[in-house]
Amino acid sequence: MEKYRISEGSLISFDLTSEEFNVIKLPEVDIRVPLVKYNGKIALSCQYPNGKFDLWVLEDASKQEWPKVSLVVPSWTDLVVGGRYLNFRGTLSTGELIFSPQPCRNPLYLISLDLKENNAKKVLVEGLGDKFPNLEVYLDHVDSPMVLSNVS
Repeated sequence: MEKYRISEGSLISFDLTSEEFNVIKLPEVDIRVPLVKYNGKIALSCQYPNGKFDLWVLEDASKQEWPKVSLVVPSWTDLVVGGRYLNFRGTLSTGELIFSPQPCRNPLYLISLDLKENNAKKVLVEGLGDKFPNLEVYLDHVDSPMVLSNVS
């Protein structure tokens, strides 16, 4: 994995009410990390092979606050099949954390971590067939196009 300083980048947000763009500086992290949704907030995620992962959660965009949260998935070695690497994909509305194997192949399974109960389980996704040799997992994707202006 290529190493670079993520702090060289920024997030750009657009406020629909004020119609203003805002620049959010990313925290200084020395590894490449993906953006995910964590409990309704934007976060950067970094996983390690032993089931530990770190999150930098954007708590307050106006103050540019990114506190670090470290978590460990219980029974990680029992849940991961064949040494496959798992990617943290985000949280569900229930608060469960979802991981998917990398690369995603059939049969597809997800790992669900319930922090309240401190347990993890493997969920097998069936019925995909062999039409999808490589898959991507996205959580809570909603498509709701809307017209912002009515041009006559």
